[in-house]
Amino acid sequence: AATRTLAALSPLHYGTFGGAALKFLYLGLGLATSVMIALGNMVWIERRANSAEGKQSPQFYDRLSRLTAGVCTGLAVASVAVFYTEVAYRGDEETRIFWIGVTYFGAWILSTVFAFFAVNSYRATRALMYVTGIGMLGIPALSSVSAGELFSTAMLRGHFAAPAADIAMFVLGILTLVVGSRLPTERQEEKSKKRRSAPTASLVVENLSEEAA
Repeated sequence: AATRTLAALSPLHYGTFGGAALKFLYLGLGLATSVMIALGNMVWIERRANSAEGKQSPQFYDRLSRLTAGVCTGLAVASVAVFYTEVAYRGDEETRIFWIGVTYFGAWILSTVFAFFAVNSYRATRALMYVTGIGMLGIPALSSVSAGELFSTAMLRGHFAAPAADIAMFVLGILTLVVGSRLPTERQEEKSKKRRSAPTASLVVENLSEEAA
């Protein structure tokens, strides 16, 4: 019964039935759901950390924010790490699945631990996005080494699926790095507070004039 249930649910989970349109629909729905959950968690934390709604200490919400950033962004790091294990592994199928699991959950746990001990969730998210982007950029080169030919050569021979995946990974890697570079390193209100609290040039000149007088 368990095997039949798994066999029935697997096509639904991976979208392996239907044509390309269904697969793109699965992709869109999966990304939208993931982003909605991650942003929903962060909005919930932010509202309680910076308003009267929060009943816990600021340190509690700060730790929860860093933990959420690690869990959510670490999933992307773990997913990219699996590509490298797939290519590097040499062995039987059963052991391969085991090491893929070790790589996936190991990268996920390491990312979460890194974020939890980071300065804040903003810097943790930015750093993990850099790791994800760089990892994506390396996948086409990894595929070329594994296949023994460039993706352009494969396309000339009429093979488009793998080269298309490599090109998609390269483009997504660049986009991830660009987005990561534009992320703030701290909460925007905190920056505003620092600017307001910092002495302005006119105030410094005024104080020096008073001291001279």
